[in-house]
Parts: sequence; structure tokens; C-alpha cells
Amino acid sequence: MNQVQSGLANLSATNSTNVTISTVDTAKAFSVCNFRTDIPQPQYVPICQLTSPTQLQISYQGACCTANVMV
Repeated sequence: MNQVQSGLANLSATNSTNVTISTVDTAKAFSVCNFRTDIPQPQYVPICQLTSPTQLQISYQGACCTANVMV
């Protein structure tokens, strides 16, 4: 592993948040997300995915939590 990027993303009432990251090789990089919420329904679980070499998209339904992200 050459480099790890990490941070927090506050998930507001929109349906997705884009996080700008340093350039990564999307063929080799992966994202890890974790979060805490008091909402037990699975539809509120954020989904993190690399959408480009410089963008991580976090999709979710409603304002649920703060996500810890690593790429």
C-alpha cells in the first residue's frame, strides 16, 4: 500500500456527497466507509464508491450520520 487518505464527511439531507481526493489509480484503489447512526433501517446505510481518480461519492437516503472514509 503506497498511500492512505482519510477524513470525515458530514452527510446532510441531500442524497449524495462528493468528496475530492488526491489522484488514485482506480484499478488498484478501494474505499472503506464506516458510520454510526441511531437509524436501524438498512436503506440509511451510506454507500461509498470511487467515481473517478479524484472523486469519492457517498450515497445515502436522508441526513443519517457522519461517515469516516478511507481510500
